[in-house]
Amino acid sequence: MRERRRRGPGPGRRGGGGGTPGERRAMAFALADTMAALHAVDYAAVGLGDYGRPEGFMARQVRRWSGQWDKSRTHEVPEMEELARRLAAGVPEQQRATIVHGDFRADNVIYDAGDPGRINAVLDWELSTLGDPLSDVALLMLYWREAGDDGISLIPGVSHLPGFPTRAEMLDRYAITAGVDLADMTWYLAFARFKFAVIAQGVSVRSRAGAMGGQDFGDLDDLVLRLGAEGLDHLKEH
Repeated sequence: MRERRRRGPGPGRRGGGGGTPGERRAMAFALADTMAALHAVDYAAVGLGDYGRPEGFMARQVRRWSGQWDKSRTHEVPEMEELARRLAAGVPEQQRATIVHGDFRADNVIYDAGDPGRINAVLDWELSTLGDPLSDVALLMLYWREAGDDGISLIPGVSHLPGFPTRAEMLDRYAITAGVDLADMTWYLAFARFKFAVIAQGVSVRSRAGAMGGQDFGDLDDLVLRLGAEGLDHLKEH
């Protein structure tokens, strides 16, 4: 086997799905490994002990995004109302408290230009805090589109292209690297859909009001409804 030449960090590239299937697989697993590494940081030891309140994190998240839904909804969506109610009633016990990025995905990292298996930086920390790391894992799985999926119009993604691993493979990689059990992710996957549906609803409202710099995101009502229904489907497994 030919020895791979090691190169130092290059200038980098943000996200993207270029390269061979093997390079895409390396990019994906680097993403999972970087997320696991972030969640392994001893936040107190690096001076971030007061960066957030990890206790009761997911319960507060449900309240926060339910409040955002109440402010931004323009009509009744029974699926979203029921999903909010069931999420609030079934918040799981938090197993770990870590730094949480809040929007961890391929678009928010810089890959090394010469090594697809190396990430040089993680960007966009506006939503970061201390909390339950499974919220990061679940949101990445929402973004992680597979071949045949409908996808999310606001975040098209590239993970459905040949070479990228499946969601199950990504979860396995994270679980092994982080040394955690991800046997029951259903509540978190449902919450990820609720959170993004609320975000989509907010984008829709601002777009219609002309507050998105002229960007037209189209009618997002179907996306909101679909995410609400998918969230409820996940909770049927919980």
